[in-house]
Amino acid sequence: MYKENPSHKGKTDAEGMVVIVTGSTSGIGQKISEELFGYGATVILASRNSTKGYIAMEEIKATYPGSKGKLVYGKLDTSDLDSVKEFATWVNINFNHIDYLVNNAGFQYGSLGDSAMTNMSISTTSKQGYDECFATNYLGHFLLTHLLLPTIRERVINIASSLHFQPDGTTLNPKLGTPIAAVNNNKDFKHRAQAYGVSKLANVFHAIELQKRLPDYGYPNLKVISVSPGWVQTNIFGSGSKGIVPYLIHSNAFKLQEGILSSMNALFNQNLHGGEFVSNAIFPLSTYSWYDNLLQTLSEAGVRDQVMLLLGLVSLVVQSQSYGMH
Repeated sequence: MYKENPSHKGKTDAEGMVVIVTGSTSGIGQKISEELFGYGATVILASRNSTKGYIAMEEIKATYPGSKGKLVYGKLDTSDLDSVKEFATWVNINFNHIDYLVNNAGFQYGSLGDSAMTNMSISTTSKQGYDECFATNYLGHFLLTHLLLPTIRERVINIASSLHFQPDGTTLNPKLGTPIAAVNNNKDFKHRAQAYGVSKLANVFHAIELQKRLPDYGYPNLKVISVSPGWVQTNIFGSGSKGIVPYLIHSNAFKLQEGILSSMNALFNQNLHGGEFVSNAIFPLSTYSWYDNLLQTLSEAGVRDQVMLLLGLVSLVVQSQSYGMH
């Protein structure tokens, strides 16, 4: 499995590179930031909590005290579109270019506590009135990417998830107005249960569609790639959660250093052309030729959610068997 390379302490392989990592005060975001800083990059830690931001900076510096990289904190709440605009303006004023944008910040209703999926009185509305999960994971990153597009030189990385297989995409349809996925609905359990997977599906669609349009926008060399880290030991489901799923995660999930393999590949693998979905492991059944037909059948039968969540748990247990770049 992917291991930390102690020989890169103090080296400057990425010296001069400027990278933005959203949601960089914990989990995968902090680990990606740490790795890039270790290679000498200037890393902008973008998060909504400044206290956690500066703590993360000190922790990263302590890991690679000899690095020639730089760490800069930038306040950003991706669930708040006003905050996204303010952050983008700040970036454009203070940096003449960005090499890589890593759209990592994420929210999942389970992080609100074990009752979040059933206690519909818990508010989940973004500042602009959207579903908080959809705003945090997708809308904010969509807006940020397009505001910074003239500044980005190399790649945009959307941290998605294999759980994008869970929804069939119908709630993303905008033909009747605002997509259902974006609408806050405090009284709909299914809406909350699907919210994470739908937002990650939107991340994947964004990467594919933006890659198609980049030549017309005047950025033919820019690459946009979506990433699945697999199941990783982060706090996305909340630190105090109990039950079978938290137990399985603790027992089988990749460690953070292993979980960033797909992200590092998406950032630097020269064989990628843009628009790809890069994963740390193979989702169960997804390599079979009949997989798409299976998804269609499950959707028509109204059981896609349940079956995909079950397969998601199966993937948690078996993911190490296919660990690598896919």
